[in-house]
Amino acid sequence: MRESYSQKKAVLDNIKSEYISAVNNYMKQDYSIVVYGAGMYGMKICQMLRNNNIPIAAIGVTNIKYNRDKMFGIRVHTIDELVNRRQKYVYLLAIKPSAQKILEDEMNSRGVNSYIKLPKYAEELFDETFFRPVIEITPRIGCSVNCHFCPQELFLRTYNKLNRDCKKEMSIDDFKYYVDKTPEDCIIDFSGFVEPFLAHDGVEMIKYAYEKGRDIRLFTTLVGLTLEGFKQIEDIPFKFVVLHIPDVKKYANIPLTKEYFEILQYVILKKKKDGMPFVDMANCQAEPNPDVVKLIENRFPISWQLIDRAGNLEGDELQSVVANENNIYCTRALNMNHNVLLPNGDLLLCCMDFGMKRVLGNLKSQDYEEVLRGITMGKVIEENKNEGDLLCRKCVYAQSFDI
Repeated sequence: MRESYSQKKAVLDNIKSEYISAVNNYMKQDYSIVVYGAGMYGMKICQMLRNNNIPIAAIGVTNIKYNRDKMFGIRVHTIDELVNRRQKYVYLLAIKPSAQKILEDEMNSRGVNSYIKLPKYAEELFDETFFRPVIEITPRIGCSVNCHFCPQELFLRTYNKLNRDCKKEMSIDDFKYYVDKTPEDCIIDFSGFVEPFLAHDGVEMIKYAYEKGRDIRLFTTLVGLTLEGFKQIEDIPFKFVVLHIPDVKKYANIPLTKEYFEILQYVILKKKKDGMPFVDMANCQAEPNPDVVKLIENRFPISWQLIDRAGNLEGDELQSVVANENNIYCTRALNMNHNVLLPNGDLLLCCMDFGMKRVLGNLKSQDYEEVLRGITMGKVIEENKNEGDLLCRKCVYAQSFDI
């Protein structure tokens, strides 16, 4: 694994240099920079340009209705508005790789050929977690939100069938014990297979992770969170916050109560120390609820591109991939260490493993490194080199290892 790590890092460093050089070459020809995309990839590219002292003229989006109006103080415009200016712009396409062709088609349909595509290995290049361990916390078994496109039934059935210790909820003491066993550079994600605030000690877990100096990310519907609870964590510098919001088809069972809208409005209006919104982006399972969109008011982008969770779901609306028979790796974690922790201490391979096909070990009875170097992980690595493990081979995050 260490050899793979160093090889891949060298490749990414070279790709990043080539990308910056391509941007600089346009600037030498008096082009101004437009970042086309205001979501996560738009943010990452803007940050990279700023770190390299490259000025950004504007942010472009196809549809401004579900996008932010400013990013890093830079105005967001529709792509048509920018193209119609007939200025000398080069457009940096900034959307997830699986949707990259959408922006290419938008450019081509407008007769624009001065654009730079997302670089190869973009998911790894723009995600600092690729080389770091991540644990997604599932602090409770059973999620009342029960989203339509979430394999909750499969997970509950399997957990109750396979589990010798059917612990339903993680306590703060459990959480402290598990976190203290993980490496200091391990990112703690409050996401997993459940809304994190449905757990009684959800807020206390976040506070403890912060006190331990961990980088924290939050993915939440706000269900189960009170305004008083949020105020206890609102000034924590989360690395990334994603708000899951209600949709018009009610695929997410988020109660639209007076209390929900009160805390939603407070969270939406909350800002970080740098003036950016507390929430980095929102997503949902269908077109977003118009009342929620009105509250968000272009402060951050909203998306609803759905995947089949590595073959665990079926539906024409869902993005899926054909099983890849090549040597593959995970674009979310080169060393397969982006895992999911359950209340009983079980560590699952990843957030696609709702059927618990790959239980790597248990942090209650084993050390973290022992779990990551165990027999089950060894089998996953070998199968990804050859054939087998359809969970990985049907996952949108799988990539051929061609270096």
